[in-house]
Amino acid sequence: MKRVVATALLVFVIVLGFVFDADAIAPRIPYPWEIVFEDANRILYMTPQPHSEWVLADLIEEFGEERMEIRSGLYYNTAPLQNIY
Repeated sequence: MKRVVATALLVFVIVLGFVFDADAIAPRIPYPWEIVFEDANRILYMTPQPHSEWVLADLIEEFGEERMEIRSGLYYNTAPLQNIY
């Protein structure tokens, strides 16, 4: 009986460790994001460069190929975008 309780407790501790350290199981994929400044004249784009083709394919599917082609940087909010920095 003691062996069963000890095994159950060990399994519980291991599962609890995985729950609180979820990044060890599945690392987070960085997503593109942008900030529009108060005057709506400038936009800061952050576009991560994925390290694998399947991550890139998922990001293109979710955000679109046009959005993933915008490089990280500060842009004037014009059409087409004009790079500031």
